[in-house]
Amino acid sequence: MKDKILISTLLLLNFSFLSAQLEDLKNVDNIFDKKIEEIKTQNKRPKKYLPILSEFNNERILEYNKILGQYYKKDSLIEGSKMSFTELKKVSETIQKIERAEKGEKVEGLTKGKAEIPTTIEKQIEYKNGGIGGFRNDFAKLFKIENLPYFYNLQDVRLKTILTFVIDVNGDIRKLDAKGDNENLNTLAKVALYKTTGNWIPAESDGKKINYVFAFPVGIN
Repeated sequence: MKDKILISTLLLLNFSFLSAQLEDLKNVDNIFDKKIEEIKTQNKRPKKYLPILSEFNNERILEYNKILGQYYKKDSLIEGSKMSFTELKKVSETIQKIERAEKGEKVEGLTKGKAEIPTTIEKQIEYKNGGIGGFRNDFAKLFKIENLPYFYNLQDVRLKTILTFVIDVNGDIRKLDAKGDNENLNTLAKVALYKTTGNWIPAESDGKKINYVFAFPVGIN
């Protein structure tokens, strides 16, 4: 009984922290969105106000990183899985290769087709708001590329990052990482993903919820 109470308390604390984190991110947006609107109102010429907006967005990203840094410290070791993080990641990568192969792409390192899909995963992760397609739509709305500093100078530059994260047994986003050459873009992608918190349904194996690694590429042209 004591164990159940302890687990419930930990889940509540984790939920409270996630809620506070999202609220902090929204507060940062409210502050800097207001500043940017004021600058646009005062300066009608983009050539004059765009550099100022970029400085504001530099400050915005610094604030984002402070909030994310606090979360990373709270992001404890993954529990509730039969596999290690490395094994989970390999499972996810295999499934993604199979999905690409089924669309007609040539995929290296894939020889067994559907037989390579791990049979232990009975139910994939799901997104409440319209499935994975709904997630892509929500992410596109939440990913504010105009908040990238000096975005107006990057029209002919291609940028990309790959988000890798775990949807844990509670449907929370854990162990989030972004691999890309532009650190500011990495941060904006992480923030957009965290804002989808509360919409994820965990994967299942043997009738039990499990942790699952998911990779999501983000790019701009």
